[in-house]
Amino acid sequence: MLIYFIFVLLFFGFLHLIKDSVSRIFIWSFCAVWSGTIILSQFGFYGLYIPSNLTISLVSVHLMSFCAGFLLVREKNKPNTFSIHHVSSHINDYIKEIVHNKYFLALFFILLVYVFTLYRKLNALIMFTDSLGEVRGRFYEENIYGPYYTMLNKFILYPFSSILLFAWGYMTLKSRNIYWLIFGIFLFLYFSLSGGRFGYMRIFISFIFAWQLLGEGVSRIHHFFSKKTIWIAAISVAVYFLMVFMTNARLGYYTEAQSFDKENIEKGNIHMVSYYVGPIIALDHAITHDYPSKMGGYKYGALTFSSLEVFFAMFAFKLQPGYQRPILDYIRVVQDVKIDVGPSTWNALYTWCLFFYCDFGVIGFVIFPFLFGLFYRKVIFYCSNTANIYSLSLLCFIFVDLVLTPIKFGWQSYTILLMMLFFYYMSNRTAKINKSIKKLLSDKK
Repeated sequence: MLIYFIFVLLFFGFLHLIKDSVSRIFIWSFCAVWSGTIILSQFGFYGLYIPSNLTISLVSVHLMSFCAGFLLVREKNKPNTFSIHHVSSHINDYIKEIVHNKYFLALFFILLVYVFTLYRKLNALIMFTDSLGEVRGRFYEENIYGPYYTMLNKFILYPFSSILLFAWGYMTLKSRNIYWLIFGIFLFLYFSLSGGRFGYMRIFISFIFAWQLLGEGVSRIHHFFSKKTIWIAAISVAVYFLMVFMTNARLGYYTEAQSFDKENIEKGNIHMVSYYVGPIIALDHAITHDYPSKMGGYKYGALTFSSLEVFFAMFAFKLQPGYQRPILDYIRVVQDVKIDVGPSTWNALYTWCLFFYCDFGVIGFVIFPFLFGLFYRKVIFYCSNTANIYSLSLLCFIFVDLVLTPIKFGWQSYTILLMMLFFYYMSNRTAKINKSIKKLLSDKK
């Protein structure tokens, strides 16, 4: 823990170097969720094992490295260019723009009908089996939604939901109307299709991001009885009970999970704490048992950047038919090795640090966080400077994934990379159009 406390001192010592408010939101949130994981892991709640000092030290080093990369990127423009006010002042216009776009709305209602149809199928399967856990297992083992769902999900539904996540979070605080309601229904139905809980967490974190971006975060938390604070409390409570219900529905019978008695709430609490702290315990196990050797050696970046490696693999398969993607070794070891973290066994979530460790060992805790720190700050400046619906959706997306890094790393799929590139392209295109319009209007004057 000594290295962690050194990190805390350094963090507060260098925080004044971050002038723009949007960057502060990112760095505070990142360090807060990781600090929560580290601190809670030391108490052994619900019989959870306590990770070794080596693991805590390596995780603390990774925090320092991320912050170093983050701080290294300096503002090219004046600090107030990247202020919360600068970003939030653009949001309302772009939200109005999408809800009044007939092509956007046409696509939305088509997807809403499609998702509603899939949700009805999911609900029928749950009612038949009385087990969400069984249906979730079938979701990953067989194509319960038809042959086109996987492709539609990767290339249309997921990117579309990423735009709606930010829009819905903003509208919850600023303009609750019929569009806010149907956007919320779509997001709930869509993220329910896998039977998991991370989708609901994405909705909640996106909402928190919008709240912070609008300047209603820590600096104004004393407005305890404001409408926004009431909405935050209401959504937080709703998400909590939804997580309790989903946990019990996966562990036992679906009908029994609908009762929020003391036993079910206790089960929900155990699993929520386990999901928050368990990944760092699993990481400790992976380090202790030398997972890279189980995978055939270090992968030298092929795991962390597997979304890029897939394009290399396309050519490698032709040149060398026996080529095997490194991510398959990772999946094999992680899924086949069930470890005991205390109250439950584990074979999935190891924090994003496991990818770094399996790529370069201990050095990976320094290299990759530093690079991601650089990347995040660059993206923040770009999105703050363009500030349109696509750049803000990209900003929200990377924020959600950053907050979830103590649990998982979500950038292994090449479709995620393509989605971010799509947002970047559309953001540039929109910025150029807006610039041309402004120039035309100024010439007329």
